[in-house]
Amino acid sequence: MKSAVIYYSRTGKTSITAKALANKISGDLIEIKDLKSRKGIIGWIKAAMDARNMKTTNIEPSTIDTSSYDKIYIGTPVWAGKPAPAINTVLKDFNLSGKDIILFATLGGSNYKNMLNLMKSEAQSNGIKVSMTFAIPNSGKKNNEEIRNEIDNMNV
Repeated sequence: MKSAVIYYSRTGKTSITAKALANKISGDLIEIKDLKSRKGIIGWIKAAMDARNMKTTNIEPSTIDTSSYDKIYIGTPVWAGKPAPAINTVLKDFNLSGKDIILFATLGGSNYKNMLNLMKSEAQSNGIKVSMTFAIPNSGKKNNEEIRNEIDNMNV
């Protein structure tokens, strides 16, 4: 069974999580880049507003051939209690039907259940089967080694 980890990361915590996960499962690592600038305080405010409104955005790569993957992990930071717009685009535009999808999130706080339920519901409304969700809460307070250890100790 071939697996992939698709992720978007603004600050690097989701990237650390995705890399640790890809290493653990021996999966391909695919980074999504948001083509809209999210830098600085203004970028951060606009990012939170876009996330809050469940917007999509232009991303790179704009599509991925998922035909060779059986299991796909999709990771996002939590912004304003919602997934990042780049991951909204992945869930809306990528062909993920027939795949075993696992959603994950990183966040500075610990309140992630509503966001993961929302993300799962959005995925399912696009015909995507989600088999599991998980989060790395308080990731902003954790160093990279702590995040890697948390992934290593998970049953994913």
